[in-house]
Amino acid sequence: MKALALQMDAEHPATDADNGVNVTPLRKQLAGDVETPLLVLLGAVGFVLLIACANVASLMLARATTRHKEIAACAALGASRARLLRQFLTESLLLSLAGGALGIALALWCTHFLVSIFPNDIANVSIPRVENIPVNTPVLLFALAAAVLTGLLFGVVPAMQSAGANAADLLRESSRGASPSSRSARLRRILVVAEIALSLVLLAGAGLLIESFQRIAAGNLGFQADHVLGVEVFLAANRYPANQPDKQRAFVRDVLAWMRSLPGVLSAGAANTLPLTGFWGETDFYVEGRPSPKPSETPSADNRFVTPGYFSSLRVPLLAGRDFSDSDRDGVRRVAIVDETLARQYLDGSPVGKRLNLGTPEKPEWWDVVGEVTNVKAFGLERPPLPTLYRPYEQHPWPLVAFAIRTNGDPAALLRSAEQAVWDVDQDQPIFRTLPLSTLAVQSVALRRVSTVLLAAFATLALLLAAVGIYGVMAYQVARRTHEIGTRMALGAQPKDVLRLVLSQGARLTISGVAIGLVAGLVLTRFMASILFGVAASDPRIFAGVAMVLTVVALAACYVPARRAMRIDPMAALKYE
Repeated sequence: MKALALQMDAEHPATDADNGVNVTPLRKQLAGDVETPLLVLLGAVGFVLLIACANVASLMLARATTRHKEIAACAALGASRARLLRQFLTESLLLSLAGGALGIALALWCTHFLVSIFPNDIANVSIPRVENIPVNTPVLLFALAAAVLTGLLFGVVPAMQSAGANAADLLRESSRGASPSSRSARLRRILVVAEIALSLVLLAGAGLLIESFQRIAAGNLGFQADHVLGVEVFLAANRYPANQPDKQRAFVRDVLAWMRSLPGVLSAGAANTLPLTGFWGETDFYVEGRPSPKPSETPSADNRFVTPGYFSSLRVPLLAGRDFSDSDRDGVRRVAIVDETLARQYLDGSPVGKRLNLGTPEKPEWWDVVGEVTNVKAFGLERPPLPTLYRPYEQHPWPLVAFAIRTNGDPAALLRSAEQAVWDVDQDQPIFRTLPLSTLAVQSVALRRVSTVLLAAFATLALLLAAVGIYGVMAYQVARRTHEIGTRMALGAQPKDVLRLVLSQGARLTISGVAIGLVAGLVLTRFMASILFGVAASDPRIFAGVAMVLTVVALAACYVPARRAMRIDPMAALKYE
């Protein structure tokens, strides 16, 4: 494509000099807007899986500690290290495969759920239409591989530790007061710290997305989509040919007259495209009194043709000058209205009275700017507004026509009547879409809303898993140290001292996990920068908030086993085995 552009430049320097090319892969064109959110959700799923693996690994480490006599007996009877390793890994794989089977059953239900909530076939967003998510052979093979990998992931550490234990040392241990090996306890603490760190990263990502969504939801589209019904038609070329523009003008005038006469209609207007529909067109222009730019630097604007009543129907504020009127017809002075962006970038902020050339420097086509309106976010709140040029439909008819009808009630109730207004003028004219503009406004943020909800759900699940993990570790520590705690209390330790002892251990794990999670979150959330809106990837408020939430939840999880330790009877504890 670059070679072709250079060839055209050489062959037609007057018209194609300095032109470039922009090649977009078809996959990106079809699914460009959904790719990054799906990758973020995939990462969130992976983090939740790692947290679950850490939880199960911690439980299996604790279970392996209680089985040291069994392991020692097997080793003494001749079981090799490889044999013990296979036994533990087999148990892990059976557990993971059982979980994988349950996961597939849940996935069958989730596919229907995701199709129902995920945005689908939105004109203004590059998302391929998905009518179902098949659980086919590749998906089942992936699930099997994930189950096996998961089993190995959470089973290999307990298996290696148990298989590597010394049989003689284990047999010499006394059952009374036996404590888990320091290595096993250290591994469980490391796993809990990892769970807390991963949970904080997920919570930070969810917090950033929630903050972005709130800012988008509170944003201004530049028009009021509520109580507006949109009706879009393509005028058939055989009945409304381009060389007979009067037929197109007459059709639009007659349909608008019918629509304005409907009960409950406050105003009606038409344009070649409505905001948020995904349709647009560009036109180059030259500003009077300025030197002609190079072909590759010629300014362009979003090109829209509207009728009188269009701006009032969408409640687009007029900032300067006047609106279009019925007198702006074919054969009279050509007029145009520009938006704030075009006025600021190319007309020094004072557009009324200036002229734009929409032809060429050799054959100018002058249009007088008579008004300025606010920016309309025609492509959604997340994208910056393009310079936009509005011209009267009567002076430039177009085969694509979109009617905007403002009502004093529910616009959906007027749907059939609005369609009939089109057919009263031309009974053979197809209507390809009729819907309230509020639906388009909701759809424009649907992808972000669903991504935010799913990531928040994953983060909540991660938080619960982390709480369960730290609770399990602390509860196990209390159970294993019952004899020690009873001895301390028999020697005069107060319940509050025991509470402080247990909570301090949990606090150290929590603080370590939060510190690591903050560092990891500051690094990993930078990959989300492209899908954030109005918030920095390292927003200190978000990170401070999620760190505080995670700390409170983790300490609450520690408090339950701590209270249990406070209530230990010293006499019973001294007899504890």
